[in-house]
Amino acid sequence: MKIAVGNVTIQWAVIDHLVTQMLWHLWFYEHSQAERPPRSFDRRIAELKRLTKILYQNEPDEFRTYSWFDQRIRSANGRRDDITHGIPGVMSKNGKEYEVLHIQFPSQIMPKYSHSSVESVEQLAEELKALYLEAVNVFYAISTALVASSQNTVTGPAPYGLKPAIPGNRSPRLPRENLPPPTFQA
Repeated sequence: MKIAVGNVTIQWAVIDHLVTQMLWHLWFYEHSQAERPPRSFDRRIAELKRLTKILYQNEPDEFRTYSWFDQRIRSANGRRDDITHGIPGVMSKNGKEYEVLHIQFPSQIMPKYSHSSVESVEQLAEELKALYLEAVNVFYAISTALVASSQNTVTGPAPYGLKPAIPGNRSPRLPRENLPPPTFQA
């Protein structure tokens, strides 16, 4: 179990780092050199989405694709949080004992627990690994869109903030391997 939890933690660390790098890439178009991005992951990912919405305001399909990626990153963060804060234990089922993580839901009046098996933790580590590879492509696409914006030569805060990317035939676009379902709203 410890190795599986360690794998989740390491896989998440590289995703967290990459999200921070994406935010840094856009941050100074809207903020002074003295300001720093927030420490909290939830606040960083929210700010990244806000800036990405500006960048892709003329390309609603691109923003919708980014928003789907954002939602999956946030979901993975919640699952990672449960795993890294879970309490190792043993559960008996049908006369067999299993290593599990007991995950308490603090919002419940009476403690309720969800149990994660070694296999489910290992599966999350693999999902995070795939999400990281997708995040690399998202970062590259955002960088390309930034160059396609009218502010690509500005260093420091842009006089009028971040500008939308100029729509057109640029490559790469955001990854299309995990498109949002038709009912997904950005």
